[in-house]
Amino acid sequence: AGMLTATACFLLVSQAAAMESIVAHRVMESRLKLSHQFQDVDRMHTGHVSKNTFQRILSLVLRGPLSEDQLEALAAKHKGKTANDIDYTSFLTAVSTTQQTRTPLLLISPPRLNLT
Repeated sequence: AGMLTATACFLLVSQAAAMESIVAHRVMESRLKLSHQFQDVDRMHTGHVSKNTFQRILSLVLRGPLSEDQLEALAAKHKGKTANDIDYTSFLTAVSTTQQTRTPLLLISPPRLNLT
């Protein structure tokens, strides 16, 4: 594919960070061991899963499906060895860091501004 503009890269990173924050919130809320979810399907202990598997696990955690944009943002940030591969250890580190710093849950849609 073509090169991404700086704005497109920023939006991908921002969307990935927002999703990590949301997942961190859900994990804390449910006391779910997210790492176990990935390790159960990663029988060879590679630290990587397919995009489909990643999406399936996060859909369970989030109690709803990821959008294609959300999946692609996370896949771009946590690239695996192939285009269809996600480094879930990198993702778990990001989610864990978000939990430890207690970053507030990011809003999915920006607040409306009253410019009058």
